[in-house]
Amino acid sequence: MATKTLKTVPKISVRIWTPILEKLDRKIANACLRRDAYLDKVLETELPWLEAEVSMANSLQAQSYIGQQLELLPRKLVSLALDPAVVERLNGVCQAKRIVRDAFFNRLFLLLAAGPKTIDRLFFPLDQDWRREVWSEYKHDGPFFQNGFYPLEQDINPFWAIRAGLEIYAESTGIEEVSVPGSDGKLRVQTDS
Repeated sequence: MATKTLKTVPKISVRIWTPILEKLDRKIANACLRRDAYLDKVLETELPWLEAEVSMANSLQAQSYIGQQLELLPRKLVSLALDPAVVERLNGVCQAKRIVRDAFFNRLFLLLAAGPKTIDRLFFPLDQDWRREVWSEYKHDGPFFQNGFYPLEQDINPFWAIRAGLEIYAESTGIEEVSVPGSDGKLRVQTDS
């Protein structure tokens, strides 16, 4: 079976906030990775999460506002060679959920480039022990175990620990998943206990 080369894959263009792009490019180079090939694998993992976690589509007004605010940032045009099936799915999710595609890529690049302190401030400002809690809960499961013993057969799932930490936080604070009336969507809300 022939393997695909990214040289023959059509490219898409996105505009990325310059400081994030520069930081991610440094991290990718230091990890000896090819950016587009890595992003292709990340997107394969993240698109089902994006589809599930954005339970309701943005309003047209919200989509427009996000696009306008993005225009205020100094951004650089970046061409990405991604699998056409991944691009098709990404475009479908962005259209169905009214997500500004460049905003999604800026968030993705931010989270991939972010250091530990930034992740703490964004997701866990009140819980500085979240990493230890994730380690205690999952040290014998999934990526911790698998990636440690088989580094060349890694799952490319860079945000699983953040999601695991958020799940532990939700369970400990009484956050529950509730159905959104008139849709198939669900939201997480903190109930009064």
